[in-house]
Amino acid sequence: MAQHVWGTDGAAMAENYVPQDALLMKYQHNIVDMEQQLKGKRVLDIGCNHGLWSYMAHRHGAEKVIGLEPRGMFVKGLNAFAEKHRLPMEFVQGHDTDAADIIRSHGIDTVLLMSQESLIQWERLMYEVKQSQVQWVIMQTAAFPDEWLQPSEDLKRWIGQHPDKQPNGYTVQYRVPNATVRSGIDPIYKHKVDPDTGYRLLPNGQPALDDISEIRMTKSRGYIKNFLEHADFEIVSCVSQDKQPEQTVGSDALLKLWQWWLIRNK
Repeated sequence: MAQHVWGTDGAAMAENYVPQDALLMKYQHNIVDMEQQLKGKRVLDIGCNHGLWSYMAHRHGAEKVIGLEPRGMFVKGLNAFAEKHRLPMEFVQGHDTDAADIIRSHGIDTVLLMSQESLIQWERLMYEVKQSQVQWVIMQTAAFPDEWLQPSEDLKRWIGQHPDKQPNGYTVQYRVPNATVRSGIDPIYKHKVDPDTGYRLLPNGQPALDDISEIRMTKSRGYIKNFLEHADFEIVSCVSQDKQPEQTVGSDALLKLWQWWLIRNK
């Protein structure tokens, strides 16, 4: 897959690639433990990126896999890979706002949602999934413990004095430099990014690598759980990261923020 997406650079990278233990942890919880929800199912991987989890879903028995990805370089390369090897996989260029149409037109049974909740309007997407025929959502999140934020006395007074009106989860919004292609995933930026790479563009059309920021929305664990229950999903399982990987490039993993969810659409 790497060669089809990145060409000769990808081939050279793949030749000497050794999976980090953080990746193996994701593989165990996202794919191996969820094989029953993948085998024989029609799967939609929203924000599929380089297609690894789409391919793993296929290897673990999915009948058909659709990957939804806004960046054209990935879509073109992954479709070429699937066609070459005659795999039951198809990749579509689009955003999460296109997911509802794909779910209906392809009869999707299972949705993969890997670390997308801070980049998209996650709640809207989950409401759309709720109203569809989707049976399962396999979701990986990076959510912080609610204990990290304690409401002030003023906030408590504003919410109300009754115990039932205490804060019930948090969302933290913050700005980060546009140093990656991640802003291409958020549909709010889709008219301001290069459709092939996902990089934000300056007015002169050149990629904006450092001088334009984007907004991330990180949620607390309580917020995610309470929203899912409010939307009447059944949380079948939720596994929280219990150890820090020895090899990782992400602060989420170092802080042990990952959670893996199996959600049934009742």
